[in-house]
Amino acid sequence: MARAAITCLRFVLALAALAAGWGMQTGPARPAMQSRVAAQGAHLPARPLVKASPLMSDNGGGGPERQKEQKRKGSRLATIDRVKPEKDLERKEKVENEPIWRVLLHNDDVHTFDYVSMAIVKVVKTVSRKKAFKITVEAHMSGIATVTTTWKAMAKQYCTGLQKMGLTSSIAPDPSMSQ
Repeated sequence: MARAAITCLRFVLALAALAAGWGMQTGPARPAMQSRVAAQGAHLPARPLVKASPLMSDNGGGGPERQKEQKRKGSRLATIDRVKPEKDLERKEKVENEPIWRVLLHNDDVHTFDYVSMAIVKVVKTVSRKKAFKITVEAHMSGIATVTTTWKAMAKQYCTGLQKMGLTSSIAPDPSMSQ
């Protein structure tokens, strides 16, 4: 428990040192300090790990004192500016004007009704088992059935998923939604 507290304290002091722009003690003194800390148990090391700095004072650390310190020591403060990406309005698709597409299921005499229904439910997550069975019966009776209507990219994804399951499917623009 004491070791964890010491490690946590060292971490906090190291962060404070990095924020203030000052280095920590390095070299051969560090292993000796660690062994001394282990021998002392829960006590903190006698030497401070961070150099005293006017930047870490209680008066806020900003203002003219900080500017003078930076000028005197040379600026150790690095500023990183993030480049904001330009918005490409051309890349973004306008969903309002995009036509609706139908995912079509074609009849086949190879697969069972249960398999086709299961495949539809697995690929098109918005379709229930009951609706999938109705779609399967419609495809069997009329030769073709609409599984769902959606935008083109999603329709392609559904169609490919049904084809991977071994079913015959295609997509077509929805004539009822044409403008």
